[in-house]
Amino acid sequence: ESFGKRIGTLNVHCGVGFGEVVGVHVGDRETRMEYLILGDPIDQVADAVLIASRGQVVASPEALKLLEETAQIDECMLPYDLDKPQI
Repeated sequence: ESFGKRIGTLNVHCGVGFGEVVGVHVGDRETRMEYLILGDPIDQVADAVLIASRGQVVASPEALKLLEETAQIDECMLPYDLDKPQI
């Protein structure tokens, strides 16, 4: 909302994770090369995006802890549980 008026809805959903990740190149230049990103935050994002509805951003508990210290959170449901929808 901007000055009390709704200006639009995000038509995607998003998951946010936090922690260390590692990026590695797999394969070779002659056949096929892929870049993989590995780590707990990738699993956190995958779990969070499953419960996010259109227009929602869902943060993992790890990300939420950091966000609570650094950002204003307008709406939040705890605890994080994959069986229950949350925003």
